[in-house]
Amino acid sequence: MVYLILPGQLLQSLCRYQGADGRWYQVVNKPEQPGNWPENSCTCLFAAALARAVLLGMLPKEYAARAHAAYDGVIRSLSWQGDDIQIGGVCVGTGVGTYDFYCGRPCSVNDLHGVGAFLLMCTAMQQLQDAGL
Repeated sequence: MVYLILPGQLLQSLCRYQGADGRWYQVVNKPEQPGNWPENSCTCLFAAALARAVLLGMLPKEYAARAHAAYDGVIRSLSWQGDDIQIGGVCVGTGVGTYDFYCGRPCSVNDLHGVGAFLLMCTAMQQLQDAGL
């Protein structure tokens, strides 16, 4: 038997794991577990996906608030070095492993997949704003 999960359904399910600061954690479904930490690249991608799903009518407009919360959480976590933004809290990448393996992964600053995810999120959030959402 094949189960079909529509993107809107997947995003709705994902929202139950959104952290109090708006971000998602390295191990997404265990935000309260010791050692788990907010991860910015996945948060950026989830925010962008939520924004796009709202704009495309795949999710109700109320989900724009989830995207805004994620965006705000990422923005609050950023730092600056002179005029340069520092996008930290980005996992260097993972393979298959245990909970401790995932939570023990090193973080990087301005990793390219983190910066790319950040730019996608900012673009999607601008589109939400342009749409009055």
